[in-house]
Amino acid sequence: MSGDARPICPQCGAPLFHRAHGDQTCVQHGHWLPSEVLDATFGGGASGAVRAATQRTGLTPRKCPDDRYEMSHVANASGTVQADACGRCGGVWIPLSLVESLKATTPVNASTDAEARSLLALAAARALCSPAPAPRRR
Repeated sequence: MSGDARPICPQCGAPLFHRAHGDQTCVQHGHWLPSEVLDATFGGGASGAVRAATQRTGLTPRKCPDDRYEMSHVANASGTVQADACGRCGGVWIPLSLVESLKATTPVNASTDAEARSLLALAAARALCSPAPAPRRR
């Protein structure tokens, strides 16, 4: 995070709430997964994979919750997970609409709705951090 500024929602500008799984959330708009959380959860190259993905996509109107840099639209290889990511810090913004869609179709073993949303946001981020499969050779 730049300076001592607190992460804010890229949609409404409200301060984000910290959750137990490392994500930070705006309860109305989505979940922020900073690069440190991605690397600690999915391995040291996770945020690097996110940064690389931003080089191939266009910018969004939203700014990074941490460093206020422009974010890019990113998606997993199948296009089923779409989010915004910061090309500078490598963090990922998972929109609440995606989390709620996953919640409606994906069973999660969690003690609260807030924990279930955090786990689903992490699952969505995992899909974005996974490298695309290599093309098959004939």
